Amino acid sequence: MRLFFPFPKILAVGLLLGVLGCQSEPTATDPAPGRPRGGVAVLPPVEEDFVEQVLKWGYINPQGRMVISARYDDARNFSEGRALVRQRAKWGYIDRRGKTVIRPQYKAGWSFVDGRARVRTFDGKMGFINPQGKWLIPPEFDEAEDFSDGLARIRQREGYGFINSEGQVVIPAEFDRAARFVSGYAVVKIAGGYGLIDTRGKYLLEPIYRKVAQFSEGLIRVRDDTGFRFLDTLGQVAIPGPFKNAQDFVEGLAPVKIDGAYGLIDRTGAVVVAPQYNQLFYAGESRWVVERDQRYGLIREDGTEVTELIYEQLYHFSEGLAGYKQEQLWGFMDPEGRKRTDPEFGLVWEFKAGLARVAFYEGTGFINTDGQLVMEPKYREVRDFVEGLARVQIAP
Repeated sequence: MRLFFPFPKILAVGLLLGVLGCQSEPTATDPAPGRPRGGVAVLPPVEEDFVEQVLKWGYINPQGRMVISARYDDARNFSEGRALVRQRAKWGYIDRRGKTVIRPQYKAGWSFVDGRARVRTFDGKMGFINPQGKWLIPPEFDEAEDFSDGLARIRQREGYGFINSEGQVVIPAEFDRAARFVSGYAVVKIAGGYGLIDTRGKYLLEPIYRKVAQFSEGLIRVRDDTGFRFLDTLGQVAIPGPFKNAQDFVEGLAPVKIDGAYGLIDRTGAVVVAPQYNQLFYAGESRWVVERDQRYGLIREDGTEVTELIYEQLYHFSEGLAGYKQEQLWGFMDPEGRKRTDPEFGLVWEFKAGLARVAFYEGTGFINTDGQLVMEPKYREVRDFVEGLARVQIAP
């Protein structure tokens, strides 16, 4: 049997801090300050002012073989056949063969979505390009987000608005804050209040609330001076509350905080799981994670326990399995609370395409849904497989 983390716990913590550090996903790196030369700080052009990284990023296939050599200072997952990569201070794009298809030239970039990718020039402006690197929407905006419901949020000076696929501003940049459109509506903030607009810029909810969430199962969660309540699609009160706190509906149930504890209500507002937990959130697979006295467990929608509250932490389910933490190590369980693996890993990530990353003393490897090790932990930095490739960081 393989031994996992056969070392003192304090050393395990140090390793985990290093592993956790690989989770952040910055898009661009700020340039380093100029170095004094002859007593005077001489600043090179921004696009050249960057320290080359010693460790490089490349890509492996599911068999663990390096198929795109580690030659990039930073890299992102593949999306629509393109991956964003950085060489020194400039970002560009490669294809699945590792061929450069859009030369490194941008201060920042994002993945392709529906044939478009957002990029930022060294002038600080953002626009959209196609998979060949041609401008679809010129770089004219201070900020830009991906399109949803045919519109993209943009920022011009201090205001947020929305453009269409032609780059035309169709909802003026007059909001203090704005979220992306979901199912035809977007949350906006103006003059200190939150509201909800449609794709024409018309208000469904006037901006009079302290908080507004998106539609969830036909209801809108809002917060006013008295607390949280739920409105219907016409903006009328459906569940008056008010609740000290509340989350969105999932599978007909919503967590609410009553008298200092969380329980579940149904769409009529009736309490179906009595308030008794410090935390309560949906985990998938018709299961809810609950916490009391810093111990976690699983319950069903009627409140009956799937597991006792004995775990130090629980993740949500992915591909039928959820990570659990016990005695400072991690394993996986199924929706019935049966352990698919013992608690033997330093850290776990969710399953994607049948594989999950798990942390060992030696580095990060992959297991399958049966808990079998399918890729040895020979890489310190490795990410999930996307479009058949995973990025890894190694010494060239």
